[in-house]
Amino acid sequence: MKSFIIDMLLPTSDSVVKIQILIASLFWAVVLFRTRNKQKEAKLFLWGLAVITFAWFALRAMH
Repeated sequence: MKSFIIDMLLPTSDSVVKIQILIASLFWAVVLFRTRNKQKEAKLFLWGLAVITFAWFALRAMH
């Protein structure tokens, strides 16, 4: 179990990165869906965090 957690935090294979992207996608989908009726500033902040997360994944993919 400990090696699985370390591998999720510091991925060494493409399959683990795919799992990270899947988990992040599900997380942000739930967060953005639950905040659809909130204040505009809160929604923009959360959209920004989601975009930063996926931009980070894109930069790691290019590396």
